[in-house]
Amino acid sequence: MLDAIAFYSVADMSARSGALLAGQVDLLSQTNLDFATARVVAASDRATIARVRNAQWYVLPMLTTDKPFTDVRVRRAMKLAYDPEHIVKAALQGAGRPGWDNPVPPDDPAHISAHPRHDPEQARFLLKKAGHEHLAVDLYTSAYDPLFTPMALAYQESAKRAGIRVRVRTASADSYYTQIWMKQPLMATYWYTGRPVDQLFNQVFRSGSSYNETAWSDPGFDALLDRARAETDDARRRDLYGEAQTWVIDKGGAMTPMFADRLVGLSRQVRGYAEHGFEFDYLGIGLKGA
Repeated sequence: MLDAIAFYSVADMSARSGALLAGQVDLLSQTNLDFATARVVAASDRATIARVRNAQWYVLPMLTTDKPFTDVRVRRAMKLAYDPEHIVKAALQGAGRPGWDNPVPPDDPAHISAHPRHDPEQARFLLKKAGHEHLAVDLYTSAYDPLFTPMALAYQESAKRAGIRVRVRTASADSYYTQIWMKQPLMATYWYTGRPVDQLFNQVFRSGSSYNETAWSDPGFDALLDRARAETDDARRRDLYGEAQTWVIDKGGAMTPMFADRLVGLSRQVRGYAEHGFEFDYLGIGLKGA
């Protein structure tokens, strides 16, 4: 057990990885390394990589208060238009799993596997019915996270098959979460996994929540969450959260293309590294010889 842990804030990613490689720090906490940096770190004598499975949940939120995403047909078309398996291959190089627009991680006991399939022709049909046959949208991204832009470009490529023109716009990383997130109609973002399913739905999808990044509001969905929270039978409560997942997939404004493994850089002297939610185990971590 360590006597103390010192934390430092280093905004620049290259400076962070440089400090690790130079032996100035032992761990890059809450940092998902890009693949190129991860390869450099893994090849060094001082540092290595820990892979945390399904640690990050990536989202393309559509603001349901802004046109054209006020129309559920457009939201469904945006989801049917792209292939999550293509995005996992292109953006993650296979280091993750398709999300199929379900925010509950695939290794969560509450996760349901049922989902609509990639169907660009049905997406075209829905857009035509909604009066958006030649839909063009801006998708905002930034260098804030190394996977935002690869995910956005992979979505752009995949959605072409449904006739959707996606213009990828790169915004400043410094102001991304103050000027873009929850302000632009379509953007890239991510969350750490590890939340209990009740917290996940009530924090991110309930009407009026300050973290409801799509501003989606559905009294029926809120009532379903209330019923699930009050249910004392485990099997019945799990079924209700399964219904909530279907509701989000079919009606909500959040596209979940993928769950990504987080690539964490750490010194080869670190032992006992483990994560719980989005924090590492402060009590279990240690250093060789300490």
